[in-house]
Amino acid sequence: MRIDSATQTGVTVSNLLGRPHCPQCGETLFAATATEFLGRGRLVNTWSCDACDHVFQTMVKVPGPRR
Repeated sequence: MRIDSATQTGVTVSNLLGRPHCPQCGETLFAATATEFLGRGRLVNTWSCDACDHVFQTMVKVPGPRR
């Protein structure tokens, strides 16, 4: 899926958000357990590692529409 299908930015989701690794054990994570939109294009993702149960958060800023 591409972000531009919803926001017209032309940015690929995997390039923008990537797949984080657990900071405790290094396991690659595939999906956040929760996502919160903070406004102004800011998203906070909560991750839980299946391998070691470590929970952490990441924040990304999604670029706005091109003008």
